[in-house]
Amino acid sequence: MLEEYRKQNSYQKLLEKAISNIKKTGFDEIKADFEGMEPPAKLVNRTTDQVFIPDATAKNRNGLKAYFEISCKVTDTEPLVSKWKLIDTLAKMKEGIFKIFVPSGTMRFTQELITQHNINATLVKI
Repeated sequence: MLEEYRKQNSYQKLLEKAISNIKKTGFDEIKADFEGMEPPAKLVNRTTDQVFIPDATAKNRNGLKAYFEISCKVTDTEPLVSKWKLIDTLAKMKEGIFKIFVPSGTMRFTQELITQHNINATLVKI
């Protein structure tokens, strides 16, 4: 489901907004699956062998790694939660940053998921 969502035109527009926000807030070395950009590295959950790709990654002024996701409402939340937990763990290990961009209409859904599954992420409205 997450791969199908990435192929939608609405996702590309949201990703463009997210990249603009990332640039405005002073991040560099931005990687995203977006035209003219290098895609982020794949992440592998060692316990399940699931492969995830963050929506975007970057580095802040202090050189800390940042991971960015765009929230999407899905009926089967298990893959989304697994991805976010993995990213949260990596961000903690690297003393990095994890932000989730939240489109209109998905804030409550996103807040409930991160609270219910104890995911440490900053939510940003887009």
